[in-house]
Amino acid sequence: MKKSIREKISGRIIIVGVMMFFASVALSYGLFIPKMEQDAVNGAGDTNAEVIKTIDRQIAFVQDYTENLALSVAQNQEILRYFEIPSTQAKNVASLHLNNLISYEGTVRCVLIADESGVMLDSLNKVEKEDRELVKSKWYKKLRSTTYGRGVSEVYQVDINNTSHYTAAYLKNFYYGNKKYTYTVFMDLNDMIRDFQVLAGKQLDYAAIADSEKKIFISVGDKKWEKQAVVAAASDQMNTLEAVAGGTGFVKTSLNSKWRVISYVADKTIFMSFSFYVVGIMTVLFLFTLVTLGILSKAIGNILKPLSELSGSMEEVAKGNLDCKLTQFPEDEIGMLSRTFNQMTVDLKDSLELLAKKERQEQQIRFSLLISQIDPHFIYNTINSINYLARRGRCNDVIKVNSALISILQDRLRVNDIQVTDTIANERKVVEQYLVIERYMYDGDLEVAWKIENELMTEQIPKNMIQPLVENALFHGLIDEESGELNGKIEIEIQRDEKDLILRVSDNGIGIKEEELGRIYDKGFTGSNGRTHERSTGMGLYLCRKLCGRLGIDISARSQEGAGTQMILEFPVSSYLSKL
Repeated sequence: MKKSIREKISGRIIIVGVMMFFASVALSYGLFIPKMEQDAVNGAGDTNAEVIKTIDRQIAFVQDYTENLALSVAQNQEILRYFEIPSTQAKNVASLHLNNLISYEGTVRCVLIADESGVMLDSLNKVEKEDRELVKSKWYKKLRSTTYGRGVSEVYQVDINNTSHYTAAYLKNFYYGNKKYTYTVFMDLNDMIRDFQVLAGKQLDYAAIADSEKKIFISVGDKKWEKQAVVAAASDQMNTLEAVAGGTGFVKTSLNSKWRVISYVADKTIFMSFSFYVVGIMTVLFLFTLVTLGILSKAIGNILKPLSELSGSMEEVAKGNLDCKLTQFPEDEIGMLSRTFNQMTVDLKDSLELLAKKERQEQQIRFSLLISQIDPHFIYNTINSINYLARRGRCNDVIKVNSALISILQDRLRVNDIQVTDTIANERKVVEQYLVIERYMYDGDLEVAWKIENELMTEQIPKNMIQPLVENALFHGLIDEESGELNGKIEIEIQRDEKDLILRVSDNGIGIKEEELGRIYDKGFTGSNGRTHERSTGMGLYLCRKLCGRLGIDISARSQEGAGTQMILEFPVSSYLSKL
């Protein structure tokens, strides 16, 4: 039965796990993390629901208040007398009695009673201009025209004693005699809003309330959620709980008023609610890993032998010997890589023989592209990296680097695929896998910035044009000669002008001496900044320049010693594609 490297390591981890039983017990707490996360989400949802309950209670209070007010008015002779025989004196008496019937505590601010001719009676407290404008609105006219119309208006603001008050109106029709009258009860929402701000502000990253017209009238928290909240307020979905970019969103709709509460809680907030437990588990995992690495040191020896053989074979390929074959195949990922390597050399040799029968110009270009695509010195350097990591006991890094190399080989060593171009998106993936390898090989802090517009990702360029330039920047610009650390920044930019694609690979490294700038494309030339690196062969830019010359692609370099280097490729799309 075949065993992978992972399985071999796992077997030894089991032994360590028995010795470190307490660590296994601590790891079991990881089973509770999903529940903790769900509890945090449910808590945010409960807050959202509590706000809706508060709104429903307030609207229900106003509804009940209006019903009671209607009954009180129906029993008040002075108000009814004014309805029957309107006069200024009767109106004043009726307003006084209406004023005595309503409470000025809490929600209700004022009341208007109207017939078909308009407002005929109001409470004695001040009725604002905005309140009377609402009576003229389409909302009011629509509900009043129905037999038993009732409902809650949109929210608006009224300035009272230099203080802004959020207001909404509740409308209800009633009949006295043969005439229809309409109550309009105006609600002061400031107390409700203050309660909302206190409750939501403590437990949610963002919360907003939208009125019956689906317009947000108050919000609290991080405004980055504002646009998303506006969309949620306008949607037809009544109640939702869904994952959104960076967090979880909640929408809850009031049954009484159709108002909506939209809220968001960030993933970071959810995580912080149970981060203490996560820190504890991570601490135990760290200790467990330290002990495991000690046990795995004995297993490294069994891995080194096939790695060394594979590295030697890769060196032969780098010298041009395509007849080199591996004879030992471990039953793991290294064995898979060895078999892939053997098959690669066979298929490559067969492909080169087949290409030789075609037109000379096409054969030369595609042969060069395949050589640049496969780049044996890169494969050799990478295997040496794996060997380096293995000798130092960095087994987990060996697995990750090996996986990255396999990914690159699977993409690049498709010898039966004669396609010599690839999309910019796929070329970026190859470079990113290459950088995974280099980051594990070297200590330090490498920053990589990509500046490529999305619409350019599908553009075709010759395969393996970016990686050699990035590799050159690493080994001749950013790797410190004394410490061996990889520090600095690489910027990869692709732009389109009127007719060309322009590729720029820039670094902020040590740069190139002025007297050496003209020799960087010479075969085998490494420069004074690369001579101390074992992995520097001087082949990357040589092959790149050779391919560019055959395809009519302009390549140039700008550099200032101590300030960095920039490599520039200009692809005249129509001309170089015609040569493929």
